[in-house]
Amino acid sequence: IQNVDGRARKMMKKLIIILLAVALLLCGCGTAQSASDTEAEINSAEPSPTPTRKPEPTPQPQDEGMSAEELLGREIADFALDFLGSKYKYGGKTPEEGFDCSGLVYYVYSQFGYSLARVANDQAKQGEEVAPEDLRAGDVLAFYSGKDYVGHVGIYIGNGYYLHAMGSAYGVVLTSLDDPYLERVYVARRFIGCDELFTSSQQSVY
Repeated sequence: IQNVDGRARKMMKKLIIILLAVALLLCGCGTAQSASDTEAEINSAEPSPTPTRKPEPTPQPQDEGMSAEELLGREIADFALDFLGSKYKYGGKTPEEGFDCSGLVYYVYSQFGYSLARVANDQAKQGEEVAPEDLRAGDVLAFYSGKDYVGHVGIYIGNGYYLHAMGSAYGVVLTSLDDPYLERVYVARRFIGCDELFTSSQQSVY
């Protein structure tokens, strides 16, 4: 009888160990599923960029008739257009977090090896000034908020349009140079060709 009781106790212990192991396994699976569900809920709660239709490409001059700087400016402008419709984020300077106006300019140019200031007023002091009639794709428009302070910047795309992070209600948009917004005084700056701003041997993201 004692041998039978001993075997029974051993079997009970084994059964208890097996049940505990199964319980721990199920608990682990439940935790992983819960974390996955939570992550999905967080991702689904992220605001989506405002749907904005990318404009049809416009005729461009033949490459043979353009300088290397003009070609690079057009390449920068085309790359910037990829962020049309992106969300606005104050202080943002990446596609993942969103952009403010100077963050968009900062990020786009950084992808082509340029190191710019982070703030609009400082960006407006870099490069060289360009007359409005000499604007090229890739030039930066700097808008004055006061007599001596630049509070907004955007990238000239060409054909009378510039791209900029306009605000939380709009995100990154295209605006015509004929828009009333341009009643504000602005200057154009050209960073391409300024060796002091170029810090990388990589001149293209393509």
